[in-house]
Amino acid sequence: MEDLVRSLVAAGGAAWSKAPAVRRLAAWSGLVGIFLISAPVLAQNASCDRGTGVSNGIVVDVSAPTTIKSPLPSQGDITIPYAPTAMSYSNAFKCGSAVIMRSEVFPTLAPINGAKYPSGGYKLYPTGIPGISFFLLVTYDLASGGSTYLSVDPGGTVVTQSGTAPFTQVGYALRLFLVVWGNLENGHYVIPNQQQIAEVKLIGAAGEVLAAPLPIYLSALDITVQDAKSCKLQSKRQAVELPNVAVGDFGDDRESTKSASFSITLSDCPALPSIKATMTDASDPMNITSTLNLAPDSTAGGVGLILYRKDSTQGGALVPVSYGVDSINSSNQRNWNFGKTSSAGASVTNDFVVKYIKKGAVVTPGSVHAESTITFSYQ
Repeated sequence: MEDLVRSLVAAGGAAWSKAPAVRRLAAWSGLVGIFLISAPVLAQNASCDRGTGVSNGIVVDVSAPTTIKSPLPSQGDITIPYAPTAMSYSNAFKCGSAVIMRSEVFPTLAPINGAKYPSGGYKLYPTGIPGISFFLLVTYDLASGGSTYLSVDPGGTVVTQSGTAPFTQVGYALRLFLVVWGNLENGHYVIPNQQQIAEVKLIGAAGEVLAAPLPIYLSALDITVQDAKSCKLQSKRQAVELPNVAVGDFGDDRESTKSASFSITLSDCPALPSIKATMTDASDPMNITSTLNLAPDSTAGGVGLILYRKDSTQGGALVPVSYGVDSINSSNQRNWNFGKTSSAGASVTNDFVVKYIKKGAVVTPGSVHAESTITFSYQ
């Protein structure tokens, strides 16, 4: 079983937050067929509008009450047995006369930072329920061979493009998957109102918008989680206050002689043979060094931070933390063994020391603020 808890470690007034691991949770919901009907005459400045039945938009319906309980979902499992009736909209847009067009789908929610569904690398978006996200796929009319779905990404996804052939109407096919991203938490979660997740824009040959965007909504949600088995992060938001230092406080190894200490504790854990942890530089998620970069609001220059963890397997020796990209993969080379638990209800603690480190020959006085996330993978 693999869950992820993400937290935020901060220097100089930052905080811990929670976020987290990818598991496929739910089956697809909703088909909306794409049809392109050609016409021999191309009209300039053609007027287009939403078709019959979609005047208020398209709703992907996953509203059936669902309970998630033991055994909890594993990666790739489909655990919510939705079997919706296919929705076919052959005329999502209709034009008064034939026109050269293309349609693009844009998400209206911000994706979860660094979260991608492993099989396909699809961007994940929040549902508003802890630990549950979704990705959205789109294609054209299945009956016409449109079986290759494209993910809806922040930059927009081109669904149909008529080229030089004009058309009078167009429709769409959608698939939506609910995915576990992070720790499922016990409780009954209801999102009572549908929320807009994307919109379709119909664009002409000269880049002009041919019709008002067609909204795509995710229906209301009703999900109950029972028997969720994961650890609790004892301090979800944690600030680490750093000491004031002067240029003379740096030694030959470029590190400050002054430091600060803090601990991270996971409590109420089930029996887990291995808990892995990875820290990520929030200001530079691709950072794979052992130096934590300063956040943009810092005014000091020429310095960073170095974090050491006390390695219990080496008699408490200080081992520098190497940063890495958030990953649910237990073989991630940047993670370390945070600990293990032999019985339910156990706790695990790691202790850390943080110091300043010179990044260059010149240090500019000022304020220091840095942030790091930590991701736990439960094995």
